[in-house]
Amino acid sequence: MFASLRDDAGERLVVVESKGDQLAGNLDTEYKRELLETLTKAYGKNAAAKAGELPMASKPVDYEAAVVLFSDMNAKLPVLISG
Repeated sequence: MFASLRDDAGERLVVVESKGDQLAGNLDTEYKRELLETLTKAYGKNAAAKAGELPMASKPVDYEAAVVLFSDMNAKLPVLISG
């Protein structure tokens, strides 16, 4: 699932892979958790600029991605969406 929010400060894109609690810790879940953390580090608001890249003319998009277990959905989803 994903959410896209836009206001005067810019745009925020949140990507969530939801998993049942029975899948916590399995290889597929951990692979996706690491992948989404890597994407967040590469494209999130704290991503480091790389040498040779041109700055974007418009406001940057704040990006965050995470794996969230169903039992944590109510607690973590609002925090992920709001930033």
